[in-house]
Amino acid sequence: MKPRVLVVDNDAAMVDMLRGHLEAEGFEVVTATSGADAKAVLAARELEVVLTDLVMDEVDGLALLRQAQLAPSRPRVLLMTAFGTLET
Repeated sequence: MKPRVLVVDNDAAMVDMLRGHLEAEGFEVVTATSGADAKAVLAARELEVVLTDLVMDEVDGLALLRQAQLAPSRPRVLLMTAFGTLET
């Protein structure tokens, strides 16, 4: 079974680029273009990794991190952002 990765970003082009790279490396990739959609995926699917944008409307990457910590599969979470600050 291939490791399953959830890619989350409100930029569809970024999601497509990451999906292509990850699939080429042998991962099964599930995608979401909003934090709300990603929360539904987290609740319904077993995942090994969540790769998520930090800054998104409604549900941000930190909220997804918190939900992933409560998910039965306890996926690893990688946060990415183009808007980093020392606080984040």
